[in-house]
Amino acid sequence: RLPSRALDEARENLRTFAFVGIQERFSESIVLLQRTLGLGVVPYRSRHVSRAGHRPSVDEISAEERALILEHNAFDAELYAFGLP
Repeated sequence: RLPSRALDEARENLRTFAFVGIQERFSESIVLLQRTLGLGVVPYRSRHVSRAGHRPSVDEISAEERALILEHNAFDAELYAFGLP
């Protein structure tokens, strides 16, 4: 269990970051990071860590399982939405 102020505190912490990138737009986030911090080219290698065929598609996850996932990740989802540009 998290304290009732945990989400507010996480939002305040996020506001202090010089940069926040998102995985779904990773390449764009790298460019923004470079510009924000005045960096040159930032080398990175794109790697998928899930083995092909070992991660179920959304259609393969039951509605009950999806609801449970959403319930247990509600805090993260709300903080993610707050952090989006």
